[in-house]
Amino acid sequence: ALEALILNFRGALLFKVGAVELAGLDASEDLAVQRRLAQAGSAESLSEQIELLSQARENLLRSFNVRLTMSVLWDGLARESYVR
Repeated sequence: ALEALILNFRGALLFKVGAVELAGLDASEDLAVQRRLAQAGSAESLSEQIELLSQARENLLRSFNVRLTMSVLWDGLARESYVR
């Protein structure tokens, strides 16, 4: 699930910076979600959210505490949504 979120935020960032055509996104990715995310956030905010999601994924792969990892992730994502 985190990988899918990372891909959607990545796609949104590409939309935001006008590089979606260069990225070669395929039809399996949810372009409507990515467009909405791009409209809702700044490039900096989207980049920060990708970083938060990637860090959570890495922590879970290293067998960190799932509950703590997800709590930190949700807190970070909520904080990013209010920064704008």
